[in-house]
Amino acid sequence: MATRTCLPVIHLEEPTVSIETSNPVGENRAPELASFLDEQFISEVLRELKSGKEATAWVCRGGPASGHDLVVAKVYRPIVERGFKNDAVYQEGRWSDDRRIRRAFEQKSRAGRAAQFGSWIAHEFSTLHLLSAA
Repeated sequence: MATRTCLPVIHLEEPTVSIETSNPVGENRAPELASFLDEQFISEVLRELKSGKEATAWVCRGGPASGHDLVVAKVYRPIVERGFKNDAVYQEGRWSDDRRIRRAFEQKSRAGRAAQFGSWIAHEFSTLHLLSAA
C-alpha cells in the first residue's frame, strides 16, 4: 500500500456508505468520507470548509495513516451536477497526447467529459500535493 503524504482528495459518483461522525451539533456529516475513516486517513470530520460548484471541502482531524493533525478532504460532485458550464479556463493547456481522447474532449462526448474531469482532478491533486509539501 502506498503512503499518502498529501491532503486526501477523493472523487465519488455516489455515496455508497452512510456513517455518523462526531461534531458539535450531532449531525451526520460527509458520508462520502467513510473510506477515509476506515483506512484511518481521517479520524473525525470536524466541519465543512467550503462548498462550491464542483465540490465540497471538509476539515478533518487526521488519522494515523495521514501523518497530519488536520487535513482537508475534497468530495467532487458528479459531472452532471457541476454548477458551471464552461470549464475551459480550468482546462487551459491540459491536453492529452492521445488523439482519440483529445477528439473526445473537443466533441464533448461522455468519454471526453469523463477523461477531462479525470485530468482536472489529477491536476488539482498534484497542486494540493505541492502545496502540502511547501
